[in-house]
Amino acid sequence: MFEQERVLTRLQQAVLREPTIQVCVLIGSFGRRTHDDWADIDVLFAFESEAARTAAYAHRADFTQAVLTYVAVKAFEQAPHHYMALYANGTKVDYHYALFSELTPTAAWREVRLLKDWHTWGENFIAACQNAPLAAPPFISAAELEALDHRFWVLLWEVYRQLRRGDYDRPFVTYLHLLHETLPTLLHLLPSTDPAHQGLLQVAYGPDAGRNLSHLRPLLAAYVQARSAVVRQYRLIFTPNSGFEQSITKLMDK
Repeated sequence: MFEQERVLTRLQQAVLREPTIQVCVLIGSFGRRTHDDWADIDVLFAFESEAARTAAYAHRADFTQAVLTYVAVKAFEQAPHHYMALYANGTKVDYHYALFSELTPTAAWREVRLLKDWHTWGENFIAACQNAPLAAPPFISAAELEALDHRFWVLLWEVYRQLRRGDYDRPFVTYLHLLHETLPTLLHLLPSTDPAHQGLLQVAYGPDAGRNLSHLRPLLAAYVQARSAVVRQYRLIFTPNSGFEQSITKLMDK
């Protein structure tokens, strides 16, 4: 739909004529050939030395534009050596710049597409990935869950406290922190088929402070359900502070 195959053709052409790029590999769904019309493209550039990576990364903007010369692009540095680009045809590309020494063979990269190699390093790396052990299943310790639990209750009350003032603007930022710092971990730990997983997806926030307040109570119930499911699934020794939680709940129910 968004001309990804055209982008891939132009990408390989640009990579092959760019001497500063030593190895280029497609990872993610395009590497596995499981992509669909809405998939983004994950590109891994690998380099023998920091000097080689620095030389290539210094020209990341020019290279990104050179892939599709006549198509406008917007891009930014998502993290060090991670350049995220969106072309005007709708194709999103993540460019990752890594050192050979930083890359550990992983089973997740058993299926990738090699677009450019350097002295067979890419070929050998892919072979090593074929023999890499499967990734360990997700896990959380009781101490990590307790830390997450503290964050949830404190941030939830901060949102509630500000909403009770009748404001919906300022609490929204805290609400985003609440979601970002707690729910993704629980969603990762629980299977998508678990009812507790689905309950966490029912988040809502709007311009009506009263409605936002009424939503916080179901959000709290969904969180407690998900927390209990995680404790059961991972057999954690975790005892909630029932006295504290009952006190906060009663205040929210007033």
